Amino acid sequence: MFVCLFWAVFLLTRYFEGHKRAIGRLAIFMVVASVLYAGHYVFFLRLSSMLPLMDVLYVFANLSVYPLYFLYVEELTVGRKIYGVGHWLLVLPPPLIAMCTWFAYHAMTPEQTSLFIERYLYGNSWEQLSGTTYVQAVIHTVARVVFALQIIPILYFGNRNIQHFEHKLESVYSGQESKEVRPIQFLLWLFAITAFFSFVSNIIGRQQFAHSPSLLVIPSFLFSFFLYYIGYVGYRQKITIHDIERERSEIAALLPEPSVVEAEATELQKLQTGDVEPEQAVASVSNGLRQRIEKLMHDEQLYLQPNLKISDLAQQLGSNRNYIYNAINVEMGLSFSDYVNGMRVEHAQQLMRQQPDLLLSEVAVNSGFSSTVSFYRAFKKFAGCAPKDWRP
Repeated sequence: MFVCLFWAVFLLTRYFEGHKRAIGRLAIFMVVASVLYAGHYVFFLRLSSMLPLMDVLYVFANLSVYPLYFLYVEELTVGRKIYGVGHWLLVLPPPLIAMCTWFAYHAMTPEQTSLFIERYLYGNSWEQLSGTTYVQAVIHTVARVVFALQIIPILYFGNRNIQHFEHKLESVYSGQESKEVRPIQFLLWLFAITAFFSFVSNIIGRQQFAHSPSLLVIPSFLFSFFLYYIGYVGYRQKITIHDIERERSEIAALLPEPSVVEAEATELQKLQTGDVEPEQAVASVSNGLRQRIEKLMHDEQLYLQPNLKISDLAQQLGSNRNYIYNAINVEMGLSFSDYVNGMRVEHAQQLMRQQPDLLLSEVAVNSGFSSTVSFYRAFKKFAGCAPKDWRP
């Protein structure tokens, strides 16, 4: 609870200072998670007078945390502003079921409330439940089922969004350090695992932990570490889909830069007069542009710039970055990241041949990689082995 409160306050402060919308969504997730663990706090300390209210809040928070994390991932990777039917199926059940829980408690007498708490919440038993208390037990059971079902679409669509995001990332940036969302993808799978154990815990009943508080020690530390890592990864994530879209425009737009070269200007003039189709214009420009790109990259060794972007290459060539994108991603069949990192790996191999005593960290920096981690990853991808194993 305190870990979530820490990140909630910290991330909200960052959000109100003008940081990205994704930070705000993660902060909301932390706020709701704080409420969730406050519900656990009241339950395990048997604060009976607070239990009805906190149980309502607990039901809402328990059903909200996974959808909220999914919305955070979506803001990072898709940036969708309009919700579809699938979104409403995720965000509506938590408040609706929580409202049903509140109405059921409101309809109970104090004696019925005490009976429900002792029999169902702490005893995990339906014995002696009837009328409103039975309805309340049904509502809680429905909440457990919804909790289990919601993780399936969240995991599927969350991973799909992340894969699309990484594809766009590789088409714009040569390096993905502090940009990629692999840690968030790992967290998404970790969420699925914790959801499974949480569901099993719900079936067994929280009362098992209430009777043996020592059992809470290990899951408490594990969840605290997990939640802290969620906040830390979110804080460290620097790039969202909005940043990528500022760097990458659609090929179909065909908007030339003022310094576009004569060959491209000719094709654009044909396009404006209707002599060629847009696809033909792009293909014609891309064929000649591919040779110019390869010549510039090898002659000027632009790949040695650690933070090279596709817009930097377009500026050097005085060309439209849409054409650059098409020439590399479509004509060459490579992402911009793979195209640049492939040349960096070749340069690194040449350095290791010429200077066998050079440290691998120095090889990485001198080859244009911004970190040793990215160097090892790219080298293994293109050379099929680690640099130390390849080294002559």
